[in-house]
Amino acid sequence: LKTIKKLTVLSLPVFILIGILSSWAFPFFFGQKWMEAGVIAQIITPWMFFNFLNSPLSQIPLIVKKQKEVFFISIFGFIIGVVALLIGGFYLVDVYKSLILFSIIQSSYLLFVLIWTLKIAKRFDKIKSINT
Repeated sequence: LKTIKKLTVLSLPVFILIGILSSWAFPFFFGQKWMEAGVIAQIITPWMFFNFLNSPLSQIPLIVKKQKEVFFISIFGFIIGVVALLIGGFYLVDVYKSLILFSIIQSSYLLFVLIWTLKIAKRFDKIKSINT
């Protein structure tokens, strides 16, 4: 929990700046042809933020012997990501709207994984402290 708090405090301002400035900064630094990349970076910033927060916790399910659960959770995350892209591609037809849907779905999924991981780590810590 302390790690997540520190990462959030340190990275949130950076991700907010990326989210706000990337559509301007990409063409400014790389040329006008990069404007679309800046807009895409803006759209996927929330997803990247939650992915960044989850990365240091990725080993916790292995440590607490929850490999089976995290395997099924990962499959679920993959499936909802593919479904979001398919819905976006077939029904929204707009690349930006599709990416917005994908970013929202994946951000929500990663927030769920973050909360789940913290819960299993807390339970493991309680069990460990009882046994010692």
